[in-house]
Amino acid sequence: MLDTFVDKSVHNERIQLVYQRFTNLLRSRARRGLLRSLSVSNPGQIDFSSNDYLGLARSELFMESIKRETEKSSLHRVGSTGSRLLTGNSQYAEDLEKIIADFHCSESALLFNSGFTCNLSIMGYITQKDDLILVDQYAHSSIHEGCKISRSEVRVFPHNDIDSLRNLLKNTETIEHFKGSIFVVVESIYSMDGDFAPVEKLLEVCLEFGAHLIVDEAHSVGVYGKHGEGIIQMKNLHQHPCLFMRVVTFGKAFGCHGAAALCRFIVREYLINYARPLIYSTSLSYHSLCCIRAAYSLMNTPQLLERRKKLFCAIDYFRSRTYSLLGNRLLNRPESPIQAVLVPGNASCIYVANLLRQQNISIYPIRSPTVPNGAERIRITLHFHNTFEEIDDLARLLESSMSNLQKARY
Repeated sequence: MLDTFVDKSVHNERIQLVYQRFTNLLRSRARRGLLRSLSVSNPGQIDFSSNDYLGLARSELFMESIKRETEKSSLHRVGSTGSRLLTGNSQYAEDLEKIIADFHCSESALLFNSGFTCNLSIMGYITQKDDLILVDQYAHSSIHEGCKISRSEVRVFPHNDIDSLRNLLKNTETIEHFKGSIFVVVESIYSMDGDFAPVEKLLEVCLEFGAHLIVDEAHSVGVYGKHGEGIIQMKNLHQHPCLFMRVVTFGKAFGCHGAAALCRFIVREYLINYARPLIYSTSLSYHSLCCIRAAYSLMNTPQLLERRKKLFCAIDYFRSRTYSLLGNRLLNRPESPIQAVLVPGNASCIYVANLLRQQNISIYPIRSPTVPNGAERIRITLHFHNTFEEIDDLARLLESSMSNLQKARY
């Protein structure tokens, strides 16, 4: 199939070269079981894959809230028409940022088009030449990509390893070399393992060595905290002097799109002036802003409280139901919506995922190099709407699929 991308009618070798290069690279990915392709999700499948933890993206409750928000607003336009610094700003956007900041007990908030562009802006443009970035090994790709374009030195420490982080900070030769600031970057919940960052210990270490902590709360907002404020607020750490910034995103439990940086006013003003992904991007559409505001209006309602309770019931049930069947194949068994079943090897992981999809289960394999070699897994995300019966079926199908895999090997 990949040969179809090469136009045989083109005889100029230099013109043809780039297409042949792409074909060769894609063939190489296909041989290694790494070839990606777009697929259309089947709405009839049982959802164990989306990040829509509270089911807002598909709920009438949310759709009605969005409708009310769009009808009562006086901003009669669809697109934002430009970047925030030109025609894309509005009083509505600034009022929304005030709502977000108040909800998260932050001095200020700054909206971004996505979590990726938010992290790209923070990591790429906050830090300076004499600064040092210490980033968790398992932090999201957007964080690592932002580090690549920063002018700072970047060191990666082993996942959730406080001792390794402390040793990096204790290294007098390393620290004396960097005359600027030190930034430690983590996620509060990690997207591949579903485990938690030891944020209390991280802040203790930061305070000891004068470092700043940046926390990506993409997978915790909406789910954790009394009203979904996130793990940092749930643990009452939001006023810690070393907490430099939080990132909250709206494409997961909030059921819509976009992101915001929670930070001090001076940091917000700096980003407005220096964060190129913000400066040179058309800002979020009016409808996107309405969706975010509508989501926040629901966060402290009884309906959302009930959805969070049901989600945690589903998490507890999954952990109790699958442990007896899958044992040490379950990765970490965290008390989060993200669970994982280890299936080492890309081919094996794809095999098991395909068997599950054939049984009407929406599930996806997570392959290396997204995760380390030997740590390939079936990533399972739980939702408030997943019933105990659906979880029972999933556990049974996982067990039988793993058994079929063993038979296929021998």
